Amino acid sequence: MAAHLKGWSRAFLCLAFLAFVIVGLWRAGQGDWHLLPQCLEGFALRLRELARGRLYSLPLSDEAKSLLDAMMFAQRASLSADVRHLYSEAGAGHLLALSGLHLGILFGLLYLCLLQGVEYVLLRRSLAIVGIVAMWAYALLVGFPVSLVRASVMMTLLFVSQLRLSGSFSWHTLALAALLILFVSPSSLGSVSLQLSFTSVAGLLLFYEPLYGTLRSFNYTLNWLWGAFVVSVSAQIGSLPLVAYYFHQYSLYSVLLSPVYIFLATFILYLALLSLLFATPFLCSCVSALVSSQHGLMRLVASLPFSVWRDIRLSPAQVALLYMTILCLAPTVYGVRKKGDETAALQLAYYLRLWPYTVAAILCLLAVYLLA
Repeated sequence: MAAHLKGWSRAFLCLAFLAFVIVGLWRAGQGDWHLLPQCLEGFALRLRELARGRLYSLPLSDEAKSLLDAMMFAQRASLSADVRHLYSEAGAGHLLALSGLHLGILFGLLYLCLLQGVEYVLLRRSLAIVGIVAMWAYALLVGFPVSLVRASVMMTLLFVSQLRLSGSFSWHTLALAALLILFVSPSSLGSVSLQLSFTSVAGLLLFYEPLYGTLRSFNYTLNWLWGAFVVSVSAQIGSLPLVAYYFHQYSLYSVLLSPVYIFLATFILYLALLSLLFATPFLCSCVSALVSSQHGLMRLVASLPFSVWRDIRLSPAQVALLYMTILCLAPTVYGVRKKGDETAALQLAYYLRLWPYTVAAILCLLAVYLLA
C-alpha cells in the first residue's frame, strides 16, 4: 500500500511539474510576479544601502570592495569589464553573480552542523528554523534577485529535510523546488541561470554518489578533497551542454580548479562578514589580500595554454543529444562503485549487461558530430 501511494505521489508530482512548465512557456517574457508589498521592498532597499555603505567605509582595496559588492549584494555595476572578462576566461564567472553557490557558502556550514554535529532532535529542528529565517532575511536584504530566490527555495527544502530528519536532497525535492519557483515566477522558465542551476543539481544527483564511492579512503582530508572534486565534476557534467550552447566557450581547467575557487570564495565571504561586524584593520587586510590572490589566480589560469575552448556552436538538437548521452552513461557510472564482495567476473557481467546504454551513448555522440 505504501509503495502504491508512493507511485501515485510520483505521478502527481510529474504531472504538476509538466503543468507548471506549460504555464511557464505560456507566460514567458511577461515578467515575474512581485509578491512583496512596496513598503517591504523599500525597507529592504534602505537596509541594503546601509550595509553597502558600511562595506565601502571599510579600509579595503578598491578591487575588494567591488568584488564583495557583487558577491554579497548582487551589485555588479562597480566591477570593471576587465575583471568580468578575466573571471569568464578562467571559468569562474559564477563567482561574480550572487546565486546558490554564495548562499551555500554562507549557510552551508550551518547545514553541515545540522547534518553531522547535532544529535538532539529539538535543537536540530530549532537550528533548521533559524537557518530558514536567516536565509530569507538575507534574500530580503539583497532585494530578492531571482537567482537568489531560486537558490533560497532549494536550500529551504534542504533545511526542511532536517526538520523531517531525512537530511537528503532527492529528485522529488528538485521537482518540488521547480514547482515552487515556477509558481512564483513562471516566466523564469526561460532563464539561463535557472536552467544551469537545475542541470547542475541534476548532475550532482546523477553522478556524485557513484563517483565519490570509487576512491573513498580512511583519511578524512583525502575524502574531503575527493568529495570537493567530485562535486565540481558532477555539477559541470550536468551544465556543460548548456554552457557550451549559451556562451559558445568552455574553460578546460575549471573542472580541476573549481574547488580551489570555492575554497577561496568561502574564506573571502566569511572574513568579509566578520569585517562588516568588527571592522578591524587586520581582518580588512586579510580580505584585501585574499581578493588580490584570487584575481592573481584568475590571471594565471586565463594565461595558461588551451585554457578556453572557443567558438563552440551547438544547435538545440545537439544539446538534446548530449543530454541523452549523459543519461545513457549514468547507469555505467553507477556500475563503477564497489558492490560489496562481488568478484571481478560479476562486475564484468554487470558491464556486459549495460552494452545497450553504451551503444546508445556512442550513437548520440555520433549524431552530435554529424549535425555539426
